[in-house]
Amino acid sequence: MYINYYFIPGCTYSPYQGKNVIFAPDGTDEDLLQQYDFQKAEDGRYFRILTEQEYQAVKRGYPNNNVIFSYENSQPMYHNPNRKTSKKLPDFIPSPSDSETENQKDEKGILISNILCIFSFLFAAIGTILWTYHDTNIDFLVSVGMFIIGGILALIVKIRYPENILGTILFGVYTVLFLIAMFVIVKLVAFMVSCCMACL
Repeated sequence: MYINYYFIPGCTYSPYQGKNVIFAPDGTDEDLLQQYDFQKAEDGRYFRILTEQEYQAVKRGYPNNNVIFSYENSQPMYHNPNRKTSKKLPDFIPSPSDSETENQKDEKGILISNILCIFSFLFAAIGTILWTYHDTNIDFLVSVGMFIIGGILALIVKIRYPENILGTILFGVYTVLFLIAMFVIVKLVAFMVSCCMACL
């Protein structure tokens, strides 16, 4: 197992004085070692104390996988030299912390999208009730406003969380209702124009 620590290839891992460290290969440029916080041991070798995250990365690769730290990837990469594969690039293994963060983001997104869907459905239901049983113009306007707000929420879910099936269905329903409303408005406007023309 070897460790490529950024621009210092061929490092080796070994506990040293009770700490988890990597040792640089002999002949490595000292200025480069100092740049990466390598210290000189009593026997003349240069070592770097690993952070907890770096140690966990090395631990996951030990003993069969070579560990590669680079600026091109935010997480360490691993390569098994004994694996029979034509792939020249090392395999990328995300760290558990990143996986947990992604899972938390997914759970949060699902929760938010479901809440938006519920409110969108409630606005549609209230709007339908007011539309059906409205007694005044205010009730009618409120029902229209409810439909508009519900449609906006469904649109947000559709754009931000396209994988939410309920949000997609609600957006489709609102789209159909919008087209029907536009058709009715166009017919009413045409009827009013024809009536005005007939009165002239």
